[in-house]
Amino acid sequence: MDVDCRTGALPAEVLRACSPAAVLGVDPSAAFVTRAATHVDDPQAARAVGSAQALPVADASVDAVVSGPVLDFLPNRPAALAEMRRGVRPSGPVAACVWDHAGGMQLMRRFRDAAAERDPAAHGLDQGVYFPGCRPELLRTRLPTADDGTIHLTARAWTVCGRRR
Repeated sequence: MDVDCRTGALPAEVLRACSPAAVLGVDPSAAFVTRAATHVDDPQAARAVGSAQALPVADASVDAVVSGPVLDFLPNRPAALAEMRRGVRPSGPVAACVWDHAGGMQLMRRFRDAAAERDPAAHGLDQGVYFPGCRPELLRTRLPTADDGTIHLTARAWTVCGRRR
């Protein structure tokens, strides 16, 4: 299951590369779900309108859950991750990523630093400030870990992975 599937690019690649029995793309936007349906022309692809915080799947009903950078924009990241873990089968992986607004997005970081140097009021518009939950130290303290305690941080985005027990 791809949470916040948008245009369906990730489900399309999963279908192409992995030949799964089925892939479900979930998005809160009916327009994106419609776009994904036209982008991914495969009988194994399913789509649904739904929220990351109320996924339209039964408990333990999907093999794996992945989510692109939607966590940046959700008001309750821990609730969304808990919902993703609810939907995945026992020992199934849950993976999500967030943008590294504070450091790793170098072009944006340089732009924001230059803007704040020119106009200190621009500091309040800095996404590194606006999305404080995207820093590794805050991810480690604020997000629930998997049952096995796993949180993996990568160089470009922090990926939260876990297996449900």
